[in-house]
Amino acid sequence: MSIQDLSLPSSMLTTSQYEEQQAKALFEKQENLDRDDFLILFTTQLKNQNPLDPLENEAFVAQLAQFSSLESMKSMQQTMDDMANESKSDKFLLGANLLGKTVSIEGGQVLAGGGRQLSLSGLVDSPLTDAVFRVYDSKTGGLIHQREISKLNAGEIELDWDGQDSDGQPFPESTYQFSLIANKGDEKIVVPLVSQQVINSVNWDAETQKLKIKLDGGDEMPLDKLSTIEI
Repeated sequence: MSIQDLSLPSSMLTTSQYEEQQAKALFEKQENLDRDDFLILFTTQLKNQNPLDPLENEAFVAQLAQFSSLESMKSMQQTMDDMANESKSDKFLLGANLLGKTVSIEGGQVLAGGGRQLSLSGLVDSPLTDAVFRVYDSKTGGLIHQREISKLNAGEIELDWDGQDSDGQPFPESTYQFSLIANKGDEKIVVPLVSQQVINSVNWDAETQKLKIKLDGGDEMPLDKLSTIEI
């Protein structure tokens, strides 16, 4: 039997086949190689280079530069993560100081009934007629209170609801919604109304990386959407 007839068992790999197998395994493990994978590939390449045709100095320096750049980016990423965590802690501390504070919110749902009076305010730029103020149950959507107002003068307006039905019976404490629709000439318009609500919890939104506040009426919103906070 000649030397040419000899063949390697199927379970044995040549050096090039082994390197190819390891590289393939690394890429299958994760889409983006990390610094440890880079170092493994780099040292494997050095150990298995051809002594008669070693890695050129320029290529060697270039790969070292890539590794150094990878290390710097890893360090920078860690620094950015630390800064983000510190910023999150500072924002949570700020949010804790807002608990129990009163804010002015346009629209949405409010906590009323059970002896609580609902007070609302708005601003109209010209006189309006035949206005209708309505209050709805947030859970069922049913109309529970309606009041007609023949005329609204231009400027700031104030509306309130004592939490009772037309017979003077109080509704239970719950969340309610409201609307004010009036005529401006031949056109019907919706007048924006603002309520005073209390912040009862602060949460961290992982998707937006921002604080969100929850009001006693149940609505949630980003902290940066607030325009007025009162003691």
